Amino acid sequence: EDTSWGPARHSASRLLRELMVQKLPAIACRVMTWDIVQLLSNDPDPGPDQCSEGDPLSVAINSIRGNVLQAAIAYCHWVKAAGDWKGMDSVPEAVTLLEKHMDPALEPSVAVHSVYGYQMAWLLSLDDAWVAGNSGSIFPTAADLTAFREAAWLTFLIHNQPHPGVLRILNREFATAVSQVGQPATGKRCSANHDQRLGEHLIAMFWQGGLALETGGLLREFFSRASDEQRAHVIASAGRSLVNSDTVQQSCKDRFLELWQFRLEAAEADPESHVAELACFAWWFGTPHFAADRALSLIERGLRLSPLMDPEYAFLERLATLSEQHTTPCIRCLALWVDPQSDSGMLHYKRSEIRTVLVAATSSTDSNSVRLAKEAIHRIAALGFLEFRDLL
Repeated sequence: EDTSWGPARHSASRLLRELMVQKLPAIACRVMTWDIVQLLSNDPDPGPDQCSEGDPLSVAINSIRGNVLQAAIAYCHWVKAAGDWKGMDSVPEAVTLLEKHMDPALEPSVAVHSVYGYQMAWLLSLDDAWVAGNSGSIFPTAADLTAFREAAWLTFLIHNQPHPGVLRILNREFATAVSQVGQPATGKRCSANHDQRLGEHLIAMFWQGGLALETGGLLREFFSRASDEQRAHVIASAGRSLVNSDTVQQSCKDRFLELWQFRLEAAEADPESHVAELACFAWWFGTPHFAADRALSLIERGLRLSPLMDPEYAFLERLATLSEQHTTPCIRCLALWVDPQSDSGMLHYKRSEIRTVLVAATSSTDSNSVRLAKEAIHRIAALGFLEFRDLL
């Protein structure tokens, strides 16, 4: 017979967390509510070695103290919602508990420590000065506390959306993470995945205006250290953000174009090391947010270094849209993309878009456009696609 009441305590901790998140108790119950938080915060679950093989956060959200720490943070928001909020000075009882559980000497669970990274956005919205003052405890730099730092930092990267305001508070942590890009994985740090997520944060903060593309800056340093595949992931991530944006401010467009130019210059110095990255600018080109002349000029520069586009459909759809008004640069881009060694399914699935570009070019009064179109048709035919021969 289980006399520990473990399942009941687990249920109580989950209920407490949800009650606080939903702000359901009356504020008059503040003292009683905190007494329960305080009581459950001393529970022995989880043990210090419980997440030695797994994800710290997965352990935390299924443990009593992990749930209670989330409840304590939600408790602060509950008090804040009641009015007369003066930052964390308004909840000294919560400050004592939260700072206690930051200390590995008092809270030996790496899993529980990951909650600080998981709840970082909530903590910053409570009192960013308090977070800044405790950042050294949340992300400790001592070598023997690496597991605690990684648990909080990597959980923050994965479970928080990029926001430019975060950089002001966590600049040191971002700089440390950038300095580790490309290094072998250690502890819970899976180098490739977490470096990619770091890049997503940096590029989002850049186009949101919170990070500059300055010499020696975080974004330039990240690109200099990241692999081609990691850079490609970051460029694609930004491209998908563009695709999902109905409108983009001109200042933001200018930053995107600045970065595109910067990456092309890097690729021109060493094309073979930038093939995957160059391909993913198809996402950027495929959006309607950039002036056609500028976008065509930049994508053509990339195609002259490598003919690969990813995703090809975005590239071809945009070419077809622009081909009537910008026939010559569009046929140049299509001709560069049709590589004799390629075997692209897009030649079949996007044959309508390809035909649109070819028709515009073969009907052009510009002899060079006609020549390029005919050469492209011959190269496509050599790959087994004969349906464009009627345009010769």
